[in-house]
Amino acid sequence: MLPPSENRKFIEDADLFDEGYIAVIHIDGNGVGQHVLKYGNDLAGLKKFSASLRTVTESAAKAAFDALVNHPESDDAQWIQARAIVLGGDDLTVIVHGKFAIPFAEFYLRDFRMKADKHPETRGITASAGIALVKSGWPFAQAHALAEDLCRATKKELGRERSGLLFHRVTTADADLKWKEIRDSELKCGSDHVLAHGPWLLEHLPKLDTLCAAASNLPRGALRNWVGECRVSETRAKARWQRLREVADEGAMEHFDRALQDLDVGVQTGWSDMRTPIPDALMWINLQSEKRTGDLRLWRTT
Repeated sequence: MLPPSENRKFIEDADLFDEGYIAVIHIDGNGVGQHVLKYGNDLAGLKKFSASLRTVTESAAKAAFDALVNHPESDDAQWIQARAIVLGGDDLTVIVHGKFAIPFAEFYLRDFRMKADKHPETRGITASAGIALVKSGWPFAQAHALAEDLCRATKKELGRERSGLLFHRVTTADADLKWKEIRDSELKCGSDHVLAHGPWLLEHLPKLDTLCAAASNLPRGALRNWVGECRVSETRAKARWQRLREVADEGAMEHFDRALQDLDVGVQTGWSDMRTPIPDALMWINLQSEKRTGDLRLWRTT
């Protein structure tokens, strides 16, 4: 709900967000087309299905926005920095402050699945999300295109039975990259290792929080240096990893090891198969440290 004074165009909204990153989030239902095909010429059944799906989508979006208002990082009991751009059918596109991106998507995906299962027409439908984290001056069309591509990549890897999300923080000037190009050009380590863990299953997002909490108690400079060495030298990366384990507080290291093991990541390597969640955790820690300074009010709970 927006009062007239807050009814600004997107580009004005983006410019008025706090400094740092904003998130363009695109969320889409999984396998909805297959459900539609089942109705064939049954127009009455299709209409009922569409109405139920719309109800689930709108209700889940409302629940996610309301959850953010009550989020521990929110400093206002009524307003948060967010705006819905598209809301209809099984599609949702929103912009939120970067530090709220994953909580919003997690709230939505969880609530969508729960509410879909309450309707016979939508039972079993899940959703996937893509999150493009950009600076406020970034072109919205490109950010939205990347968020859609991240959402598609999530669906492709996780399948339509499971909910999950993929996020990426844009740090280059190239506005038209796709996820595969980003993965292969920016995140590739050696011939087949990727400096990212996603897509993240919905059920694994609490494990990301645990990993972030554990990593926060370690020398983050050493972790960042390890990530940097992974890009250029496996031998030097192993040496950096071993040095981190030698100088870190023993209790903090045990906490970190447990968090890695919970994600099936090797504590002696930092990798799970060809991926590592550590760069994702470092990025999310940095986003959480950004301070809200503005007074822009975009969404009011009702």
